[in-house]
Amino acid sequence: MRLPRRDFLRLSAAGAGLTILPSGLRGKSPERPLNLLFLWTDQQRPDTLGFLGNRFARTPNLDGLARQSAVLTNTRVVHPVCTPSRGALLSGRWPHQTGVTANNLPMPLDVPLLPELLKHRDDYATGYMGKWHLGDEVFAQHGFQEWVSIEDNYERYFSPARDRSARSSYHHYLVSKGYRPDRANGTFRRTTACAMPTEHTKPEFLARAAEAFLQRHRNQPFVLSVNFLEPHSPYLSVLRQDYDPANCPIPETFGRDLGADQPLRYRARQQADRSQLNSPAALQEINAHYWGLVEQVDRGIGRILRALEATGQSDQTVVVFTSDHGDQMGSHGMLGKSVMYEGAVQVPWMVRAPGLRAHRTPRPVSNIDFLPTVLDLLGEGSHRDLPGRSLRTVLAGENTPPEPVFIAWSPNPKDRDDAGDAPAAVAGSTEQQLETVRNESTRTVVSPDGLKLSLRDCDLPTLFDLNRDPLETVNLVGRTDYREPQRALTRKIRQWQEKTGDRLALSQD
Repeated sequence: MRLPRRDFLRLSAAGAGLTILPSGLRGKSPERPLNLLFLWTDQQRPDTLGFLGNRFARTPNLDGLARQSAVLTNTRVVHPVCTPSRGALLSGRWPHQTGVTANNLPMPLDVPLLPELLKHRDDYATGYMGKWHLGDEVFAQHGFQEWVSIEDNYERYFSPARDRSARSSYHHYLVSKGYRPDRANGTFRRTTACAMPTEHTKPEFLARAAEAFLQRHRNQPFVLSVNFLEPHSPYLSVLRQDYDPANCPIPETFGRDLGADQPLRYRARQQADRSQLNSPAALQEINAHYWGLVEQVDRGIGRILRALEATGQSDQTVVVFTSDHGDQMGSHGMLGKSVMYEGAVQVPWMVRAPGLRAHRTPRPVSNIDFLPTVLDLLGEGSHRDLPGRSLRTVLAGENTPPEPVFIAWSPNPKDRDDAGDAPAAVAGSTEQQLETVRNESTRTVVSPDGLKLSLRDCDLPTLFDLNRDPLETVNLVGRTDYREPQRALTRKIRQWQEKTGDRLALSQD
């Protein structure tokens, strides 16, 4: 771990397992810089929010934040799975540039993350709370001085020198409340945490930790990142009783079998997910829990925003909300992520900052631009070594020409894939073919005019016209009337690969 020149002393706060690395005397800047409050979720699609059209989910706090924010309503992630996406958010670099291309891979210590890129980082109190999923889960690192962890059962991915018996802050909190671990390794199951009384769930635990952080640092600049696990699976919520499954809409593509013109890996995923999605009622029940999880997060965010207001820091704080990727939630008969369909790659993104007016923009953007944008809003200026660019002018409402959005997918090795993602049988396909496409890689470009081309190294390419076919049901690859646009988009992908140092060979042009 690269530390500032001063020595750090690790302390543990009694009962809560809070790790704090005191920074000693802080340097003084001519004027106090802006704070950053980064609120993010795991596996949340945009249409779960009231202000983006959901008439059933209860998200009053996020809806209120949106009314005060610049909202980017057409945001796509760089990689539709947890670790690579969150690594890109915090580093500002593509997964293939950091090597963090699959779940449960650690972020290299020589790759600077958000706090380490601040020019005046000694001025800030920095904190990370919630799911990390970038290695050494329960240990403070990468410039975050205060660390509140909520996830256990990642000990097999700890660095060799780490203590594999170490447990998360949330684990210690539950034990202090009299709960007993229910796994053989002495930890709590995720399903157990989901079933806790509301006041003992992870969202409430994180909200209280964030409130305490804001109170402690009310008189100094701060960077606080709070990452909720919810609404990530398991799809279990203590607020499920507030939602009638019959009100949960069924996606148009839910009951449609993917045709032979769609990637074989996706057809195998669809078959595998039918064990959970065996009827419309089964999907509606999952959705009711999913919306309950979204509401739990919304309540936690409301507490944090009220604490920010109560400590008098709202007017000098940049507040950002987004998610690391989406969730198919029944679209194309799938759950979760790991595919290039819009349900998995689109996320909400809103920014409230001094000087920004509240408005919405449908301009297509990529969250590779997240970190340059945040640094720019904090007064850090441009970071020319990052591949993304600041969207400050877009957030300010300026009408600048949109650019293509690129998305990558690399497979999760079996020993790094908690989800399993084993191929299911597909009629007419051999076990060898299924095993081959399980390890496929994809590179995707979405043009400003709504054409979406995905090239793969060992599976079928796809081309969708999102304006005419927003459900992504008709693969246009090879169509005479789309031949030239397909060629132009292929060139775009090749140019992006060369520019970013991506050496993946795409054989399916």
